[in-house]
Amino acid sequence: MKHLEAFLNAMQADGALIHRPENLRWLAGYTGEGCLFIAKDAKVILTDFRYVEQARRQSPDWALTQVSGQRNYPALIAELAARHKARRVYAETDYLTYDAYRKLKDTAKRVGVKFRYETNVGAGLPIIGTMNDLTNSGDKILKIEAVLSGTLNYIFNALSEDVP
Repeated sequence: MKHLEAFLNAMQADGALIHRPENLRWLAGYTGEGCLFIAKDAKVILTDFRYVEQARRQSPDWALTQVSGQRNYPALIAELAARHKARRVYAETDYLTYDAYRKLKDTAKRVGVKFRYETNVGAGLPIIGTMNDLTNSGDKILKIEAVLSGTLNYIFNALSEDVP
């Protein structure tokens, strides 16, 4: 959790929404489906009825919120953000469907929460924040050409050494 707190401070965020299964397991010890909402004073697992008992058993130190019908993910996340005064929430958008991302972003805007997001390339280098910083400082990005995978970059370099 110390790594997450440092990350949130660096991102200037009050909370985080974690979706990736490996991060649910790493942060909460939880191997079911759902997401984590984390703020300075809150650690909450959001999941549906199928995983409630599993979440209680695997993550006894975490609060649990059951998702269903009107109590859907965007509504519950907005409620949690308001309750825990998380005005800037970071989310792992690389694991969300576009529809889920859009719903979360729209809900955040409606309730006055800044929805922050990031993804990375290569060796974990943040790209969205970097591009935003460049354009906010007045730079204009004209074109980006790159192999954004360290593995593919290695393979392409190894192949090009063997090809005359």
